[in-house]
Amino acid sequence: MEEKQFDWYTPQKLSPYAFLFIVGKVIKQSWAFLLLFIGGKFLKKEKGIAELGMGYFILIIIGFIVVASIPYVIQYLRFRIFIKGNDLIVLKGLFTKKIITIPINKIQSVHAVQSYLNRFTETCELKIETAGEENTEVEIKAIDEEKAYALQELLKTKPASNDTI
Repeated sequence: MEEKQFDWYTPQKLSPYAFLFIVGKVIKQSWAFLLLFIGGKFLKKEKGIAELGMGYFILIIIGFIVVASIPYVIQYLRFRIFIKGNDLIVLKGLFTKKIITIPINKIQSVHAVQSYLNRFTETCELKIETAGEENTEVEIKAIDEEKAYALQELLKTKPASNDTI
């Protein structure tokens, strides 16, 4: 099988499967609210919301998930990663746009992590760690598996320039 070549000098997006991770994150963060809403629907015997039918109830739940997902979808649409010169550039943010610039020669390690869901969608989470930072500098949640491994290999093998002042 022939390996795909990616142009890391042009901005790259996350995988379209990132939407699954977005919806999962919203449901995970709002499970208590959804549980109260569902419990109220089935335990409430008086007139009002209990008389709506199951179709309306499902539409309300779906509507809540859609509305709660909007900020994450916008973040997904704004996320870009690319190489410019000897720097890895990550563009992200919703209300505050963040531009993270990491000199390639400062990158200590690049880890590709695949959960069960990542393996199913052929994506992975990429963690980039730099010298002098205690925590992971950049986490890319759902990048195509081939892109992740190509970037990992590129960052391992790209020589740093020896520019001196």
